[in-house]
Amino acid sequence: MSAPLSRRRASPGAALSLAALPLLLFACGGPDVSEPDVIRFEGEDHDPGEGPVADVRVEVRNFVDDEIEVEDIVAAIRDGRLSAQFRLVNDTEEAMRLEVEWTWLDADGIALRAAAGGRDAQDLVLSPGEEHVLTRTSPRPGAVRVSAAVRDAGPQHR
Repeated sequence: MSAPLSRRRASPGAALSLAALPLLLFACGGPDVSEPDVIRFEGEDHDPGEGPVADVRVEVRNFVDDEIEVEDIVAAIRDGRLSAQFRLVNDTEEAMRLEVEWTWLDADGIALRAAAGGRDAQDLVLSPGEEHVLTRTSPRPGAVRVSAAVRDAGPQHR
């Protein structure tokens, strides 16, 4: 026969300590859970008719909006494939290493896999004050929506 489990009563201070844990983690610089700045290009604003760009939507989610500006979003459809372009501007006095991840969707909202399979991402380094134009074309015909997420990829070592 096994011995009965002993029960210890938690002190009121322990409950208070556990309740304060999320605040402590936040105050100590826990993980960054800030919402991204979202910039959109709506095709219907540029092609209100039945043209090929009418259903296009490009969304750039900027998770480093304090340091990097997103400007001049444009889109086009050629040979059934969506191309999206935007400009990134490093507003800091330090080099920034970035990752840009692209997600392509068809008219039904179904994600299109990258041509090479897996993720469609690219890394780049922007020097202080540098501007860089990113252009990407969908891996397959049929994409009408694309979302690009711009994130800090860590320290830069040049």
